[in-house]
Amino acid sequence: MFNPPLHLHLFQTERFRCVSGTGVWYQPTHPEESKRRVVMRGGDPHITLQAGLFHRFENASADEDLVVDIGLDPESQDAEMEHRFFRNFFGYLEDCRVQKTEPSLFQLELFLWTVDGPLAIPVPGIPNCVNWWISRGFMVILGKWIGESLLGYRASYPEYYSGPMGKQVG
Repeated sequence: MFNPPLHLHLFQTERFRCVSGTGVWYQPTHPEESKRRVVMRGGDPHITLQAGLFHRFENASADEDLVVDIGLDPESQDAEMEHRFFRNFFGYLEDCRVQKTEPSLFQLELFLWTVDGPLAIPVPGIPNCVNWWISRGFMVILGKWIGESLLGYRASYPEYYSGPMGKQVG
């Protein structure tokens, strides 16, 4: 249903294991050219994507689902925060799909701000460490300052997330 856009995790390394299907993982700024595009099939060994490197993945098949297990290192001290993020992020995207509307970049960046995982803004010819700060700056400006402060978007909505691990509060 969803191929994540090019993004990065500021402080966490991601591990992916392809359970079934075929996927392609892209890391366009990886120093090793052989790791910039990796195809994985169900049962292949996992792939590790280092913190701070731009990446994305997609289903490589039009008629087979891609099922992956994702692990983070270090694991979040707040699993509930990540659960809240995924419920809000994917709930919002599903609502946009159903309503046939484009998602708001400001709302997406605000959701991403909650997990320090901005959309990537790679500027050609600029070192990766500078692009890291550019991407983070855009996330703060677009998500927090404009999205939340000026446009009134929220980092979490009760229709997507209502409490610990999705249990109703109250």
